[in-house]
Amino acid sequence: MCLETTRCQASCEHAARGTVGGDSHQEEAIRLINPLWYLVALLIALGGWIAATVVAASAWDGVRDARVTALTDEISAEHRTVAIFTDILQPERAITCAATTGKDAEPVEVPASSLDITVRSDGSEWYLIGLLSDAPATMKVDCKPSDKRVDNASYGYAAVDGFDRAGTSRIISVVATVAAAVVAAWTFTSRRRRPAPHLVDR
Repeated sequence: MCLETTRCQASCEHAARGTVGGDSHQEEAIRLINPLWYLVALLIALGGWIAATVVAASAWDGVRDARVTALTDEISAEHRTVAIFTDILQPERAITCAATTGKDAEPVEVPASSLDITVRSDGSEWYLIGLLSDAPATMKVDCKPSDKRVDNASYGYAAVDGFDRAGTSRIISVVATVAAAVVAAWTFTSRRRRPAPHLVDR
C-alpha cells in the first residue's frame, strides 16, 4: 500500500511539473524570447518600406503617360495635380512658374519637380519642371525666367491623377515601422524578464 501511495505521489508531482513546464513553454512562446524575432521585426520594416516605395513610384505613372497641352489658355484642373513642362531645358536659368485664379488673385508659385521626367507627347519631348497638387478648378499658369531675357522655350501642362498614392505610401511605411518597433521592443522586454536557467524548476 505504501509503495502504491509513493508511486501515486510521484506520478502526481511529475504531472504537475509537466503542466508547469508546458505553461512555462507557452508563456515563453507568447513572450517572444527567441532572438530570431528581431529578424522578423527587421523583415517587417523592410517589407513595408519596399511596398511604400513601389506605391510611391506608381504615383508618377500619370505624369509619364500624360498628354501635354500648350500653356496658352485657362487650365481646367478640377482640383487635380497639374504638371508643368517645357520643351527646352535651361538649367543655367531660373525658371519660375506661377498660377493665378483671377485678375485680383495673388499668384501662387508652382513648386519645382523633385524628379527629372521626360514625356513624349504628339511627337515632341517635354521635360517636367513643376507640380502643383490640388490645383484650383480653373487657373492660368505663366512661366518666366528670372533674368527677364528672351525665352525661346515653350511651356505646357497636364492635369494628372494618382498622387494620392504618395499619402498611401507614407501610411504603409509608418505602419510597418511601428509594427517592427513593437515586435522588437516586445522581444527585448521578454528576454530581459526571462528567468535565469538555474531558477527554473526542472
